[in-house]
Amino acid sequence: MALVAAILGYLSITHSLANVLVESDPARAHLLDTENGPITAALAQKLFAEQPTPDRSAPFVRLAQAALRQDPTAVSAVATLGLQTGLRGDVVHTRRLFDYAQRLSRRDIRTQLWAIEDAVARDDIPAALHHYDIALRTIPMASDLLFPILAGALDQSAIRTNIVLTLRQQPTPQWGPKFISYLAATGGEPHALAQFFEEMHQAGMPLPTGAVATAVNGLSGSDAVEDAWHFYEKVRHGANRKISRDPYFAARLATPSLFDWVPVNDGKIATSLENGAFDFSVPTASGGILLQQMQVLPPGVYRFEGHGSGIMQGKDSLPYWVLSCHDGHELGRVIVANSTKAGSAFAGQFNVPRDCPVQTLSLFARPSDAVSGVSGQIDRAQLKPVGL
Repeated sequence: MALVAAILGYLSITHSLANVLVESDPARAHLLDTENGPITAALAQKLFAEQPTPDRSAPFVRLAQAALRQDPTAVSAVATLGLQTGLRGDVVHTRRLFDYAQRLSRRDIRTQLWAIEDAVARDDIPAALHHYDIALRTIPMASDLLFPILAGALDQSAIRTNIVLTLRQQPTPQWGPKFISYLAATGGEPHALAQFFEEMHQAGMPLPTGAVATAVNGLSGSDAVEDAWHFYEKVRHGANRKISRDPYFAARLATPSLFDWVPVNDGKIATSLENGAFDFSVPTASGGILLQQMQVLPPGVYRFEGHGSGIMQGKDSLPYWVLSCHDGHELGRVIVANSTKAGSAFAGQFNVPRDCPVQTLSLFARPSDAVSGVSGQIDRAQLKPVGL
């Protein structure tokens, strides 16, 4: 009995150790447990990856076949045989093997990658995206490999349309929001990205603010401001190029685009947009841009007006608004006066010429000798055509 217990204990230990080693050293794991189908399949996969060959007598072929005898559900062995058959150009047999692998499990990355490549070779985009969907739903870390490929294919209209259809499934794939966040973080070809987000919007799918900002800022950065505005106009309800946006600072966007109010924080200047107001604080003897919003105003005369509070400065230290052309040329300034009991009302006019298609509306702080520096709040600011 002691001998039997010792043998069983040894077998249990070697089996457990083999399962631990299979990921890092499948050859050693196979030596410890030669009858374990998944371990034998893992060694076959490793040998094929190291030296792929169409040779039917290759060691990995014998190992893969042995793995299936040991465990007919060893999907990794089926995938290895399928890939090796593909090297021989036997398409029919390869598809048969991978069809079997699909039935065994949807969690084998090689099986899904082959299915994707096979669908692409047949120009079957829905089938390719079906297997993208399977891989991204079932295989951890598949997004690291597949997201860049999907993002790089957005310039193809048919692929964009089918991705949107896939993301509209019920229930929505969990990888959908992650993919949108990936696009927002990494960007891509600006026009393709904007078109994809626009199609999502048209399909009734929500767009995170980061996605809108990435598309708008990407197009603007590639000298396609008009395209950026057309995209923004379609995804932001009520956007009007003749009027500045969000006059009461109510949007509360986590990631604003250039067409939204963009507060500036540089380590010294502290700004925030919350509770329907823009707050700012600038230390003594410091100054600079506090807030800005890009415009695409048509030529004409515009009225700018607004309201602030908590501003008490000398005449030469009062904040001011500037409307400037894209080349930096100023079209005028509007001073924000010191606050009274009724606050600080400010108003002025700007004349936008024909040779100034893109403008920036900015709030500046001027250096102050006051011990407390410059601080205050703006709760309304709007630019619109005279007479509107």
